[in-house]
Amino acid sequence: MSDWERQLDEDYDWRMAELAAIKVQVLRFPPKSPQRQALMRSLWVMLYAHYEGYCKATWDLFLDAIEKERVPCGNLTDNLATIALKPQIKTLKSTFSASEAYLFLTNDLATCLAADAEFKDRYEKISNLPPDKYCSICEQFGLSIAAAETHQTKLKSLVYFRHQIAHGQNLWDDTLNGYDEYERAATDVMVDLALSVIDILDNQKFRKVTPSLASAPTSATTP
Repeated sequence: MSDWERQLDEDYDWRMAELAAIKVQVLRFPPKSPQRQALMRSLWVMLYAHYEGYCKATWDLFLDAIEKERVPCGNLTDNLATIALKPQIKTLKSTFSASEAYLFLTNDLATCLAADAEFKDRYEKISNLPPDKYCSICEQFGLSIAAAETHQTKLKSLVYFRHQIAHGQNLWDDTLNGYDEYERAATDVMVDLALSVIDILDNQKFRKVTPSLASAPTSATTP
């Protein structure tokens, strides 16, 4: 087992254990009771927190692992090289004149591409993580979005429920049956993300594939 696989497993396990502990407490109280309502509200909010928290931690682990490989920006896949060079690209777009941009492209670009990749500007600040934002970030990193597309409706609802609870709305359902389908959706997305990260890191798929040189033609005079 790779170090990143172990880290992802450990991070996932403690989050699931925390949710399971709250569910055990929920079952101690009858439906509609104040205690059950309070615990279910906590459970919904905690599910969202672990979904968002695990995704952010997994993205950071992914980029940290690539940084440790000390890969030149120019040797990364195009999407990852773009993220590594995001600070320079932002400066180029916002402050450079045409002449300054030309000088950068002719004098500095090769240096930037030869430098070891650092991901200083990783992704936009996240205050909530609906499926469209999740998919956008994963696509930038070259990670799977299959589970998020499958569970898009439930992820949207999970974000909505979290906002409703945060703003003091009454709980619409205090049954675990209603909750469990959303937990399955969120955990499917978390597992899909982790497997995608492990596949890319284990198989060095973050490196740009360079075309192999064609075999030199055989000379007509070769015996």
